[in-house]
Amino acid sequence: MIAPETSQNVADRFSNENDYIGSIDERIGMAGKPNSSESQVRDHRVNPVKGPSESNPFWETLSDFRIQDGTDLLELTHNQPVLLIFLRHLGCTFCRETLADVASRQTNLREKGIQPVFVHMAQESEDIHRLFSKYGLEDCPRISDRQKVLYETFGLKRGTLRQVLGPKVMWRGFMAAILRGHGFGLPEGDPFQLPGVFLVHRGRILKDFRHELSSDVPPYSEFEPCEGC
Repeated sequence: MIAPETSQNVADRFSNENDYIGSIDERIGMAGKPNSSESQVRDHRVNPVKGPSESNPFWETLSDFRIQDGTDLLELTHNQPVLLIFLRHLGCTFCRETLADVASRQTNLREKGIQPVFVHMAQESEDIHRLFSKYGLEDCPRISDRQKVLYETFGLKRGTLRQVLGPKVMWRGFMAAILRGHGFGLPEGDPFQLPGVFLVHRGRILKDFRHELSSDVPPYSEFEPCEGC
């Protein structure tokens, strides 16, 4: 079992690596703060986030996590570009909206050689399988990160009340849950955890999108061109 780490623990551990390039903020290109005005995709292809050797802590963390067939995440990113999609708790209507959005783009992603991989905070179970199956994603790779090690390693923050339950979020939640039929369920995982999307190839972050609000919708089309992958 992977021991839980705080974001400060991770940052301290990374900063002690003499050969590692930059701090955790530089490593993952964290330009936005929780109160930044708007979420957007950041492109790191000119200066991709990476370490100089296979012994760097970022790569070690990726190799600790495996998808359903036993392939570790680092190996998977070396096999092909990975669209790593961090979800909110699985009872969240925006989590279900994300599953629907990615499902509708599966064919296009495959044509461009990009493999979507979901990261969630729940324990793998029949309920999880049913939820992914509802959106035709039962065979899509996914990772259970109950201790939020990957969330913290990628610099994803816990939100404020405004970010997870503000007026704009509540209106979008009504639209997603009721008008679009995604519904909602009981939280399984941290209800204040904000999600994010990362394009990762060969252990390097090429692009990222960090949610300012839990209701933000990533511009997935901006991840699909993968020149340089």
